[in-house]
Amino acid sequence: MQPVVRAPRHHLAALVIAGGMLGSALRVGVVALVPSTGFPWATVIVNLTGSLVVGWMLPTLHSRSRRQRRVAFGAVGVAAAYTTFATFAIDAMDLVHAGRWSSVAGYLAISVLGGLAAAAVGHSLGERS
Repeated sequence: MQPVVRAPRHHLAALVIAGGMLGSALRVGVVALVPSTGFPWATVIVNLTGSLVVGWMLPTLHSRSRRQRRVAFGAVGVAAAYTTFATFAIDAMDLVHAGRWSSVAGYLAISVLGGLAAAAVGHSLGERS
């Protein structure tokens, strides 16, 4: 068994910052591309694809330093800045205030159950790579 090589913390921090900038820009791009229909599809798309990416990358967290760098940049930086719980909560409250109860239920189910499923699929894919 090979010893685990840890990447220097300052390298990981820089990768998280760079990934965060990219993830935020990607989120803005998805929001701009997805038409506003009264249902928060952009947030759903962002959170489900972000959950898939995080699930895919996390199995490599405790392995070689190159993979740690990939996780720092991709999962902690890009995906964490790309996804957003705050927007999820605001979108849900907007639907509540509009009295769109079936949309609230659908949004919560798609977001929570879909996010868990996407993370599980991503994790399964990550374990294979």
